[in-house]
Amino acid sequence: LPVLAGGRVVVSPEHTERFLRDFRLTLSELIAENYWSRLTELANERGITLIGEGSGRQMILYHPLRYHRPVNIPMGEF
Repeated sequence: LPVLAGGRVVVSPEHTERFLRDFRLTLSELIAENYWSRLTELANERGITLIGEGSGRQMILYHPLRYHRPVNIPMGEF
């Protein structure tokens, strides 16, 4: 919690960065599985093609294309 809430270093900078990377990867997986996969499923059942575009502050969760992979057309901002 000190790392997430206050940006503190725990054990070492390397250890803290590994924790943050794992945390962000886990969030990306949960978003992909529990939001985008279900939303894509519901949209496709109704004949709708779902497009997802990761951009801006979403990069804090690691990589937006990683959690947009369940949509029919994943895109990135440029």
